[in-house]
Amino acid sequence: MYSANSAAKALEATHGQPLSSLGKVPVMIYWIGATSLLVDISSEMLTSVLPVFLLTVLSLSPLQVGLFDGLFQGITALTLVFAAWRADVSKNQKLVAWTGYVLSALARLLLLLSMAGGALFAFVGLFLDRLGKGIRTAPRDSLIAAHAWRDHEAAAFGVHRTMDATGALLGPLLAAALLWQWADRYEVLLSVSLAFAICGVLVFTLRVRNVASPLPLPATIQPASATPVSVAPARAANHVIKTLWQNTPYRRLLYAVTGLGIFTISDGMLYLMLQQQTQLPARFLPLTYVGSALIFMLAAMPISRAATCWAPWRTFLFGYLCLGAAYGLVTADWGAGNLARLTGVMVCMGLHYAATDGVLAVMIVKALTPEVRTTGLALAATCAGLAKLVASPLFGLTWQTISPQWALLGFGAGLAATTTIAAWLMCGQAPMPKAAAS
Repeated sequence: MYSANSAAKALEATHGQPLSSLGKVPVMIYWIGATSLLVDISSEMLTSVLPVFLLTVLSLSPLQVGLFDGLFQGITALTLVFAAWRADVSKNQKLVAWTGYVLSALARLLLLLSMAGGALFAFVGLFLDRLGKGIRTAPRDSLIAAHAWRDHEAAAFGVHRTMDATGALLGPLLAAALLWQWADRYEVLLSVSLAFAICGVLVFTLRVRNVASPLPLPATIQPASATPVSVAPARAANHVIKTLWQNTPYRRLLYAVTGLGIFTISDGMLYLMLQQQTQLPARFLPLTYVGSALIFMLAAMPISRAATCWAPWRTFLFGYLCLGAAYGLVTADWGAGNLARLTGVMVCMGLHYAATDGVLAVMIVKALTPEVRTTGLALAATCAGLAKLVASPLFGLTWQTISPQWALLGFGAGLAATTTIAAWLMCGQAPMPKAAAS
């Protein structure tokens, strides 16, 4: 549900100290946060109704919805590393991130046109949206880290993630309000989503600047003066990937993230299944995202403070236990009413995001030097995205050919097994040492 890593909470945990005051956050962080707030409103308006939109308006099957979801997660994953490496090498994080924001805005227009043009427009639009997401995420996080004052990165990320989470809360609320006023008028919702995306692009274009003095790449991956430009980037990229892979704690994290991602069902599919079981009217579906976002906002800071004295990897795995609990609530009705089940799933999903996103991001950030940090963050997101490239179609296929309950039972069992393996991989790895750059 949330587009990027909640690095503030995990940074606080690894620093072992509370967040700094807002007065120690540069104004540039607020402009980046404003961009994320506007774009997240746009994105979450769409995300909160997308499964129903694909099933009812475009008449796709559960398998097709799963294929859509998995394919576009894979597109994001394949884009992340190249975009992050390009930002590191070019030292122009703003331009790379800006390109991603523009593509996502264009995607909103194509999705609006899909109501008349059909599923092809939706396919291209979602392709561009995921492409833009993959391009902008790591360079944006790198911009935040670079603009933050030394030793106050937690406060900077905290401000950004608060604004980002606020957008994630307001987006579904606005979607629910629009559908309440204009039932099944998805063109209205998509038009408003497009307007917010355009505003986000304008804020980022006019107010955010690139890093004044970007950190240089290590000498070992700087192209020699006699090396042709066309060859040097490939050598640099290979060296960065090799350096990252030689970092044992980081490599173990990649294994854990990939395994867990294979059995992670997207929010859209999970809430869609719950909506069909409870016969919840489609106009109320965005409110489930509101509930999860609210729990996320309320729980993020207490969980990050708990991670200060409780190893971050344990906090991370606690988030996946919450995800498993959500699977259980959707799979079996233990005599609880629909409202109780909905509330339970929203609480579990909110806790899942609060305990995982930022903790993972900063375990990675603290393991890597600034020269390879952006690429390292992107590579981890790539592993997670490629895992979902398998997970979503597999879940959709099982849903369609067997039953949604058996699909969830299978994924729940797989999640339990991979959580156990991930605990073994990460046990004793926190706090993680800084990696050498060469």
